[in-house]
Amino acid sequence: MNRKLVLALTCVMMIGVLAGCGKKKDAANEAASQEDPTITVNDAGSSASSSDVDVKASEDESTGLAAPIVKGGVMKEGSEAIDVEFEWVPVEGADGYEVDIQSKPEDGKEYSPYEPGYTELEKDGDYFITTDTKFVASAQDDFDFQLKVRAFKGEGEDKTFSDWSKVAYGQTYDK
Repeated sequence: MNRKLVLALTCVMMIGVLAGCGKKKDAANEAASQEDPTITVNDAGSSASSSDVDVKASEDESTGLAAPIVKGGVMKEGSEAIDVEFEWVPVEGADGYEVDIQSKPEDGKEYSPYEPGYTELEKDGDYFITTDTKFVASAQDDFDFQLKVRAFKGEGEDKTFSDWSKVAYGQTYDK
């Protein structure tokens, strides 16, 4: 009889703890929604799909463009080098994106502007211009990359920009 009582009390305590966790999770989600950018995952099911992820980014009130949300670089085998692919969530209303990417050798101390051997992307000053939502950097040696992106709309003097994304990192070697 004592075992059943202990088991029943344990179950009641676990239910109470789980019920309290839901309140803490709601409070944590509410606090997180105050930050920019945020990613909220609906984890009510046993597995998450892309429809379970809500991505929200702050919008620059003067341009109406949100700062892109960039995923960390993913290392892939390229045809002549190691590629690092960075992707970001499309920004509603954007005509394109400026990409600021820097690189350094694995044992280097400072990043410098990335100069690829070949790319079809045009460059505006220090930044690459693209309408795509990804950028691929390559190196034959062990290199680290850091990348940030901002959306733009308009052309020439009428071009307006979002804020820069948070910096995303990638490398051409296993850490």
